[in-house]
Amino acid sequence: MKEVMNPGSSERRGLLLGWALGLFEAGVVLSGAGSLGDASIYLAVPVTNCCFYGILGWLAAMALGRKRQLPWTFLYFLGCLFLGFLCIRRGLPEMSGLGWTALGSVSSLVLFKFSLRPQLPRWLAGAGVLCCLTPGVFWLYFYGHRDQAKESVASRQTAPADAISVVLVTWDTVRADSLSLFGGGGVSTPALDQLAAEGLVFDDFLSVAPLTGPAHASILSGLTPPSHGLRANGEKSPQLEMPRLPEILHSAGWATGAFVAALPVHSQFGFAKGFQYFDDRSEATPTRRILQSWGYASSFARLFLPDLRGTRRMIRGETVLQRATEWMEQQTRPTFAWLHFFDAHAPYEPSSEMLAVAKKGADQGPHAFDPADEEALILQRGEIMALDSALGKLLEFLNDRDPGLEQTVILLLADHGECFGEGGIHQAHEPSLFEATQKVPAILRLPGSKGTRGDRSQVPATQVDVLPMLCAVLSLPLPEGVQGINILQPVDANRGRYMEAWQKRLRDQRLQGWVQGDWKYIRSQAGEEWLFRRGSADGNFLETDNWLIRDPARARAMSLALQRWWSSIPIRKAEEFDLDSATQATLQSLGYVDEEEE
Repeated sequence: MKEVMNPGSSERRGLLLGWALGLFEAGVVLSGAGSLGDASIYLAVPVTNCCFYGILGWLAAMALGRKRQLPWTFLYFLGCLFLGFLCIRRGLPEMSGLGWTALGSVSSLVLFKFSLRPQLPRWLAGAGVLCCLTPGVFWLYFYGHRDQAKESVASRQTAPADAISVVLVTWDTVRADSLSLFGGGGVSTPALDQLAAEGLVFDDFLSVAPLTGPAHASILSGLTPPSHGLRANGEKSPQLEMPRLPEILHSAGWATGAFVAALPVHSQFGFAKGFQYFDDRSEATPTRRILQSWGYASSFARLFLPDLRGTRRMIRGETVLQRATEWMEQQTRPTFAWLHFFDAHAPYEPSSEMLAVAKKGADQGPHAFDPADEEALILQRGEIMALDSALGKLLEFLNDRDPGLEQTVILLLADHGECFGEGGIHQAHEPSLFEATQKVPAILRLPGSKGTRGDRSQVPATQVDVLPMLCAVLSLPLPEGVQGINILQPVDANRGRYMEAWQKRLRDQRLQGWVQGDWKYIRSQAGEEWLFRRGSADGNFLETDNWLIRDPARARAMSLALQRWWSSIPIRKAEEFDLDSATQATLQSLGYVDEEEE
């Protein structure tokens, strides 16, 4: 195709070529968005890409095209191939969304053909400037209006005169055997040890799911994930007819506040319900968040933003602690404060001080199941020590407000653990129902001289038991339909407990599990089954041998028990809603949306 050169048209032609490439990649990226994307993503991605590639094309044409004719057709198809290659490396597009790729490709080709016209209107230069300004204005407005703490009207009900305050501390991604309280080594946790010495330690406490959102929804609702409906990160918890823990306390007169550190438990997923004050504000500046969204939209831009992929998409523990203590300091009535700490979640980036201590105790073990994960395990220990430091400061603050903690109950637990090679899972938790992710620490400290000091409970407990246990401690009525029990009372040692790994990206490898005593039965959606002995012996991980063939009767009995339980519970679905591109990008960075590593 012969291309006609006209004075002054080269820059405008480069601008249009950039826009054409931007439309092409926008179609591919939107194909990979799946169900995660509201109206903003379909505007932001094309506009951002057209802006970026339009500027690049205009600058390149201005620098190279004034003195000689450029091979525009060759550059266009070369650019499409290059961007397609980068998108494939990201795992885009998805087969289910190829319509967007087709639309983007057709629109791109039409625009490119238009750019080859001999005469190009001069207004394109002005349009290019507007196109460059639009993304910045859009994102600055969007982020400037969304990042605020949510505050509702305080309850008119007055809490009882002798009411006690409740502090719920959740540590994200901390397995029980990482802590010295549960046989771990190489990590110093003086604050946690102090809390355990003054409270009750649960030795057999299980997570309902190896996912932040579903696990916390069970903690706050007393329901398993199939019944509260939030079964995967990125879904929205449905509005239940029965109240959650913060609603129970709020309606009874407690001041309720939540201070969360990571996206899966943000207010947009339904976690703010019942809290008078909900703080999920980001620490990131608007500029950084714009760049993160830009990195999501443009595969080429991601090549120049490697620091953003390694940067934590969460709030530091010290900030969570500061926000929570400032809020509690202002309260004049009993409070329910939930503090969620995300520091121990990957990527592990401990301070140099904590890392030095972790390395010094590296030989104490336990060691990673796979030696290749040993370094990551040591790094996480440094993060756990940072969590303990924050816990120490929290306990000091609470003691200053309530000497001897005579009017305060503290519950600390983890939402799930982490695999370091167990089952071939490396530095992840999403696809696991192994003890590495499901057995978590849990410590309850009752007010003043109530309860026991330094005792350990062997009751088979799970996260759905948190709500009924705290209701019993506070002498509040228990809502009907709660699936947990008060684990401060005697519990059947053979009690069955449910768990599941249900993130959407697992597809037919989504798992359901049933635990009774020392045995665990697991089945996948693909029809696979496993029967494991739980725990470890002599330092050896027991969940390596599938007993399905050796003990088919036990497997069959546990499968039937799971099926009977499943038939007896209400099943709810998450509310349908879409996420903006920044949220989509953050879920990808945390590993909850399909994306190949670059």
